[in-house]
Amino acid sequence: MGPKRRPLPTADRSEDPDGATIAYVFAALVIVIALPGLIDAGVALSMGDAVEAVLLLVGWLAGLALWLVGRALKEPATSRLSGRRRWGGVLLLALALVVARPTASSPASVMAWTAWSIAALVAFAEVRGAIAARGLGRSPEVAGPTAAGRAPTMRGRSRSAWRPSRYGVADLSRWLGLGETELLTATPTYATFLIPKRRRAAGSRTIRAPDQRTKALQRLILRRVLARLPAHVAVHGFEHARSIATNAREHTGRDVVVSIDLREFFATTSERRVRRFFRVVGWDRESAHVLSRLTTLGGGLPQGAPTSPRLANLVNIGLDTRLERLAQRGGATYTRYADDLTFSWPTDDPRAVRRIIGGVRRVVARDGYELNDRKVRVMRRHQRQLVTGLVVNEHPQLPRGRRRWLRAVENHLRTGRPATLTPDQLRGWQGLGVMISSQAAAFAPGGARPPKERKRL
Repeated sequence: MGPKRRPLPTADRSEDPDGATIAYVFAALVIVIALPGLIDAGVALSMGDAVEAVLLLVGWLAGLALWLVGRALKEPATSRLSGRRRWGGVLLLALALVVARPTASSPASVMAWTAWSIAALVAFAEVRGAIAARGLGRSPEVAGPTAAGRAPTMRGRSRSAWRPSRYGVADLSRWLGLGETELLTATPTYATFLIPKRRRAAGSRTIRAPDQRTKALQRLILRRVLARLPAHVAVHGFEHARSIATNAREHTGRDVVVSIDLREFFATTSERRVRRFFRVVGWDRESAHVLSRLTTLGGGLPQGAPTSPRLANLVNIGLDTRLERLAQRGGATYTRYADDLTFSWPTDDPRAVRRIIGGVRRVVARDGYELNDRKVRVMRRHQRQLVTGLVVNEHPQLPRGRRRWLRAVENHLRTGRPATLTPDQLRGWQGLGVMISSQAAAFAPGGARPPKERKRL
């Protein structure tokens, strides 16, 4: 058996003073406003006004039931608060629901009080939901690696999960299986080079590739620290069992598809946000600094490091949550594949499309990102709708020109003529076609294979 390791850090509510301040101010306001309601309820009961007291009690129970149902139906990101703090929230809401006490036992008075109670319920859920979405809600404990070095697994919540915990460099060194001195003195080294983008007019892409020692250390961090932490459900890039096909599948057969690209996505994901993420999940200041130093370069994520895609997904959970809510309010479906944001609508609503594009610009600016205006595309049903390189008008598939080219290459290789691909490269493209076809078949009604997607490309 290997040495026993402490659990991987989990989120700590103390890491975001702004979000905590919102909660405390809201709680104080509710308590101050609710105290007169409690006094009036007691006076009504003492004066023998049983009808008034019963109405208050019934309304309070109805509001509590509505809140519990709402909590059960809300997305997982807003339902992480449990244990003592969840019941603290119930008590806080109970105080809020007696504020608009009916002055008489009339239907109008009861209806007004019920409306106010529902409004207070929604406000309370939104505040708690916003705090949880920003990573302040306690996430499940994450178990340490086994003796075989397997990645951590998610465990259920426990009472001890509410105790604040900080994990230091000693814990990190044991977790990674490295000495503290080796970890503290490790200096990442990168080689910088340019690769041309697919379109010549688009220029070149800067790649900062780590050397072998740095890459081995970053892969260790990826496996031992980052691998089992959950990303947002709308993210399809660099996540297990997800691909360009699953991303495109979400937008198949839609009337309008909007593709938005973020400028310099990895470089703009700042070191400060990465370090704050490590602090939020439980590492102390020194270990968070070590982890951010080993995974960032020049104030951002280096495009070419094995940890950068995963960190970009984890750091941007709050961004994805806000974009998903923006899409839901506009009746759209939202997904993200790295720096490629996609929204789609079942019906064409030009005003909703304009609102979404403007809203996305404002939302991403909060985290320091900018839209690449040249790559904002609005694709309607009569046009070719392209999502992460796949056409989605009817079902996810490679573009027609690409399929024709691959058939020509296959024919050239079969007849012995010169071809632009080697046999191994062609088999890679064929494997991609099989993956797209199988995942599109999972989307098609009855699991039927989509038309024109056969064994050959």
